Amino acid sequence: MQPIPRGEDYAVVFGRLLAKAHTSIRRLARLSGVSRRTLENWLDGTVRRPRHWEPILQIGRALHLSAAEVDSLLLAAGQPSLTTLQSLPGLKPNAELLILWQSPTTHSDRERSQSLLRSGLPAPATPFIGRERQLPELATLLARADVRLVTVTGPGGIGKTRVAIEAARRATGLFPDGVFFISLESVGTADALVDRLIMGLAIHRDPAIPRFDAIVGFLGESQALLVLDTFENVLPSAVLIAQLIQGTPHLKILVTSRAVLRLTGEHIVTLPPLTVGSADADPAIVAHYEAVKLFLARVREVRPDFTLTANNVDDVLAICRIGEGLPLALELAAGQTRVLSLPELRRQLKKDPSSLAGGPRDAPLRHRSMQETIAWSHNLLDEKEQVLFRRISIYRDGCTLAAAKAVNASDRLTEDRFIIALTGLLDQSLLQFQRIGDQRIYRMHNLTRQFAFAQLIRSGELDSVMSQLLDYLEALAESVDQHMRDSERNYWLGQFDPESNNVWLVMEWGLDTEQPPIIEQCLRLCSLMLQYWNLRGQVDLARKWTDQALKAARQAGLPNERQIGALLTASALALIQADGQSSSELSATALNSSRQTKDRRAEAHALHLLGMAAYYHGDLATAGEVWNEALQVCEQLGDGSVTARALDDLGNLASRQGDFELSLALHQREQQASLAAGDVYSEFYAVLNLGDVSIRLNRLSEAEMYNRRAQELSRQMGDARGLAHTLITQARLLRQLDRLPEARDLLLEALALSWRIQNLDIVLTALEQLLIVGAIKTPFAQIRLMSMVHRNRGRYGPSSYPEDDAALQVLAKQLRQQMGTEPYGQEWDLGQILTWEEAIAQGMNNNPGATHLNAATVLIPHIPENPGE
Repeated sequence: MQPIPRGEDYAVVFGRLLAKAHTSIRRLARLSGVSRRTLENWLDGTVRRPRHWEPILQIGRALHLSAAEVDSLLLAAGQPSLTTLQSLPGLKPNAELLILWQSPTTHSDRERSQSLLRSGLPAPATPFIGRERQLPELATLLARADVRLVTVTGPGGIGKTRVAIEAARRATGLFPDGVFFISLESVGTADALVDRLIMGLAIHRDPAIPRFDAIVGFLGESQALLVLDTFENVLPSAVLIAQLIQGTPHLKILVTSRAVLRLTGEHIVTLPPLTVGSADADPAIVAHYEAVKLFLARVREVRPDFTLTANNVDDVLAICRIGEGLPLALELAAGQTRVLSLPELRRQLKKDPSSLAGGPRDAPLRHRSMQETIAWSHNLLDEKEQVLFRRISIYRDGCTLAAAKAVNASDRLTEDRFIIALTGLLDQSLLQFQRIGDQRIYRMHNLTRQFAFAQLIRSGELDSVMSQLLDYLEALAESVDQHMRDSERNYWLGQFDPESNNVWLVMEWGLDTEQPPIIEQCLRLCSLMLQYWNLRGQVDLARKWTDQALKAARQAGLPNERQIGALLTASALALIQADGQSSSELSATALNSSRQTKDRRAEAHALHLLGMAAYYHGDLATAGEVWNEALQVCEQLGDGSVTARALDDLGNLASRQGDFELSLALHQREQQASLAAGDVYSEFYAVLNLGDVSIRLNRLSEAEMYNRRAQELSRQMGDARGLAHTLITQARLLRQLDRLPEARDLLLEALALSWRIQNLDIVLTALEQLLIVGAIKTPFAQIRLMSMVHRNRGRYGPSSYPEDDAALQVLAKQLRQQMGTEPYGQEWDLGQILTWEEAIAQGMNNNPGATHLNAATVLIPHIPENPGE
C-alpha cells in the first residue's frame, strides 16, 4: 500500500472529534477496545501518525462517527479512505469494521451500526409448538425499558432454549443493534465464560485491554439483545453478567438456565410442563392440548401417515401424562414409535419411564435421554443438596417443609444449612412448590423423583429414611389426636392433610419389614388415626391398612395387649362400614386384652363399640347393658370426655326407645360433662341431640337454641359429618313448621356433604328425609329410592327416627294404590339394583330448581316462641 498524504495534524482532528462526543479517554478506551495509553499518546501527539487503520475504525464505531469524520481521521493518519479500504483485497479478517460505513450517503449512524451486532439466532430444525402464555409474557418483559435481565428457567427438558430462541426471534425488531445467541454448554469457569463471549461476539481486541473490558467496550451503547443459553454451568460467575449490565446502559440479556442467577433486577419466567388436559374421548379436542400437539408433530416425523383417532387417543393421552408434559420426554417417546406401537410404548413407559432415551445424534448428550438430562442437574448439586434430593424422593405426592426436615433429622443439619440445601434444589428446578392453604408443598416431577429414588436405593439409606418418616408421622398424628376435641382441632387437621397419603406409604414399607418394633409402631399409628380417617372420608383405605397391620402383628407374634389401639380402630372402621360382626369380634378381643392389662380407657372404648354394634342390629337390651357398664368405667376414670361419650350412647338409646324425657336428661348431663372437660367435640353432639329431642318433644324454641349452638360448633370444628347431621336436624325442625322448600334445600346440602365424605348412613337418612318432605317428585323415583334405602338399612342399621319409618310406610301405601301392585313391584325391583351414585343422582336431579346452599353459611331460621302465631 502506497503512503497517503496527511491532512490536518492527527492529534488536532482526534481531539476535536473527542470533544464533540463529550466523552473521556477512559470511557472511549472501554467502549472501543483501544487501550487508554494509545489514546492518550494520540491526543498529546506522542504518536503523531497511527500505524494501523483498525483502531481508528474502532474509535469511529465507539463514537458513532460519520463516514466523513472517519475519513478525516484516516487522512490525518496517512491511511487509505473508507472507500479505498472497502475495495482492497485481503481484509476479510477485519471486514466487520468496515460494514458500519458501507453506504455512508444513505444510512444513519444507528442504521449503519445495525448489521455490526446482528449475528443471528440458531434456525431450529422443527416448528415451534405451544407456550401461548409464556411467549407473550417474555415479549412484554423484553419490551420494557426498565427490564435488563430476563431468565427463562425450569427443569431439564422443559424447552427453555427453544422458548428463548422463539422469544428473541419475535422481539428482533426491538433491537436495532441486533441479537446475539451464545451457547455456554461446555463453559465451566469465569475465564471460559469471558472467552466464549469474546468469541461469540467476534471481538478483535487490543491485547493491552483486559478481556472483560473489551466486551463492555464492544457492546457499549448498543441496543442489542444477548441470549445466553445453558447458564447453569457457570452460576458462580453470574456477577459478570451484573457487571456487564452496569457497563452497557441499553443492552438486554435473556438467559436460559435450570437455576436462577439471583441477581438484582433479574426477572424470572418459569416454564411449566406443556398442558396435557383432562381425559376426553373426542380426538378433535385432545389434539389441541399443547403436549399432544408436540407429541403428534414428532410422531409424524417418523410416521408421516399417523392420525389421532378414537382408537388411539387414550394411549396418546396416557403417554403424554407419563411424560408429564415435558417436551424432551414427549419427543423421546415419539421417536420410539418407529419401533413400538402406541399400546406397547404406553406399557413400556409405565413399567420403566427411564427408557425415555434415543435422542438425535446432533442433540447435546444431556438431551439424548431423560436420565442424562436429570443427571446433568444432579451433578451440579453439592453433597448436602444431593442427600436432600434423594431423601425427599420418598414423597410421591410432595411434602411439607416439616416433612422434608424429618427425613434429614439424622444429619443434624442446622436450620440455615437445611434451607440452603432446599433452596439449591429449587434453584436447579429439581423441586417445585405450590401453596395449598397456608402451607407450601414441595414436589418433584415424577421422572425426576424416580431418578432421585434410584439414587436413594443405591445409597442404602431407604430404611433409615422411612424409619424417620414413620417417627415423624407418629408424632404428628399424636398431636392431631390430642387436639381432636378442642378448639385447635381444625389447625391440626390442616397440618396433617398434606401428609395423609404418606401414611399409606410408610405402612406399606413398615409391614414389609416384618420387624416387630416397626410393626408395633405402625399399629400405634393406626390407633391414633381413627378420628382423622373418619372425618376425612378415608375409611376404605384405613380399614385395609389397619387390617393388614393386625395381620402382620399376628404373624410377627406380637401379643394382643400391644394391638389394643389398632383393634379398636379396626372395630370402629368396620362399624362405619356396617360390618357389625367383624366390629363385635375385634372389640371383644380388645376388651379382653384391656381388662388383662387394666387399661380402663381402652376398656371403656371397647364397651362403647360393642354397644354400637348391638344398637345398629336392633339388640337394644344388649346395647343398654353394655353402655351402662361403660358409664360406670368412665365415671371411675373421672374423665369428662369419655363420660360424655357414654352418656351420648345412653341418651340416643333412650330416644330410640321413645323415652324422650330420659333422653333429654342424659344429653343435658353429656353437655355438662363436655363443658367441664373443655371437649368441644362432645359438646357439639350433646347440643345436636338436645335439639333433636326437643323437636320430638315439640319444644321448638329450645330446639332452635340448641341447633344454633350446634351450627356454631360444627363451623368451629370443621366437622363435615357433624355438619351433615346438623343440616338434617335443622331440616326436621323446618318440616315441623311446614317450611318444606327450605327443609329440602338443607337436605340436599346434607346429601351432597355426606356423599363427599362417604358417610353412607347419613346419605340414607338424607334420602329418607327428602322422600318425606316431598322433594322427590316422580312416583318412579320415589319407589326406587325407597327400595334402595330399605335394602341398605339392613346393613347400616334402622333409622334413628321411628316416626319417619311410619311416614315412609304411608308413602309406599299411597304409591302402590296409585300405580297398581304390578307396576309398583317392577319399580321396587329396579330400586333393589340401584347404585349409590344413581340414588344420589335421582335425589339431586329431582330438584332442578333447588338452591344448593353452602353448608358453612346455612342459617337456622328464627322460630317464634308460639309456633302458631
